[in-house]
Order: sequence, then structure tokens, then C-alpha cells
Amino acid sequence: RLLFCIKGALHALLHELARRSLALGALTITFELERADPHVERIEPARATRDGLSVLELVRLRLSSLTLASPVERLVLTAEPASLDGTQLALFGGRRKDPEASARAIARLRAAFGDESVTKARLTDGWLPENGWAWEPVAHIDEPRPRPEPARGVLVRRVRPTPEPLPRGADGRPQTRPGLTALTGPYRLQGGWWVREAARDYYFGEREDGALLWLFFDRRRERWFLHGQVD
Repeated sequence: RLLFCIKGALHALLHELARRSLALGALTITFELERADPHVERIEPARATRDGLSVLELVRLRLSSLTLASPVERLVLTAEPASLDGTQLALFGGRRKDPEASARAIARLRAAFGDESVTKARLTDGWLPENGWAWEPVAHIDEPRPRPEPARGVLVRRVRPTPEPLPRGADGRPQTRPGLTALTGPYRLQGGWWVREAARDYYFGEREDGALLWLFFDRRRERWFLHGQVD
């Protein structure tokens, strides 16, 4: 029923935007509730559009995961106007890749699961490995560009978000399953005196099954941690 009410108001909004030679950049829906504070949802299509069916599909996805605290008394739709992208006016002949497919997919995911559901890693200034990146929302995917072939033998270090504690053996070495056959290091990392000082000795450990681990010994806590694996 809510979707039916929104459909009529959305049609009127899009008609008014088209009359002004504009398109819909984002749609804000305010649910005024009978016995609770208003609830606001913002839905953003992949690109500015006048396509009511595609916007309505995003609204349907958002409503399917929405739980309101009280019955809806009134709906208010607010359009964020935008210029219409020229790519939407082009006609493509034949079969070819759709450059907007990924953007539409992201818009559907955000509509269904929320704006924070699609993220990417961004490098930050944290000096500890686990603080050197953060998640940020993704609004679109850039067009892929050819990259030079990587040099042979390049290793990829897969870092865990949180270092995993490891038991310490009688010989002082970390215990893993399967066990370690070699331990190379230390590579010292020390700093953070201005917030919380850390002193770590990093090692590369080769396991019996051939896996190459990235470990460190926390000299302040006197404890071993597994921080990642090298592929």
C-alpha cells in the first residue's frame, strides 16, 4: 500500500522535473508516523534519472527491509534535482557492454540494505598496519583501466583487521597448527608514544604445510600474535 501511494507522488515529481528540464538525483521519503517521530529514508539512483520504474524498484527494495515503529499517517516525498546525464539520452546499437550496469547494481544493494552496505578500503595515516586503512561508502565504480603486468614473484600480504593471539611455547616461539619450521626476523616496529606506545617485533614464519605467516611479538605485553598471511 505504501508503494502504491509513493508511486503516484513519484510520478508527479518526475513530471515536474522533466518540465524544468531536470532529473531526479535522489529521493527523500519522510514517513510521518502516528505515535512516533518521523522516519526519513534517502534513496539515490545510480545516476540522475527520469525513469520512474527504476526509481520505484529502488523504493520497493528499501521498503522490503524497512520496519517502522508506528503506522504511517502521512508521506512526504522530496526530490533532489540534478542535470540529466547525456549518456542516458544516447542510443546504442548492437550488443555491447553496459557501462552503467555496476552503478545500477550498487544502487540496488544500497536501496535494499542501506547506504553503508557497499564499501571500499581507503588508505589512512595510521602508523600501525591495522590502522592504515578504513572503510568508506562506494557510490560508483570507476571504469576499469589497463594496468601494467606485475613483476613476477610479487607477494600479497593479507592483513587481518585484528591480530589474533597465539600461544607461546616453552622455547619462546609462537605455536601454530601445523607448526612452524622457520622464523625469519625480527623487523622492529615501535612508536605511538603520543597516544599509546607499541613495540612489536615482526617475523615471517613458514608453517609445515608451506603457508607463510606474518607474525609479531608484542614486547610490552610479551605475547605473540598472528597478523596476516603472505600469498
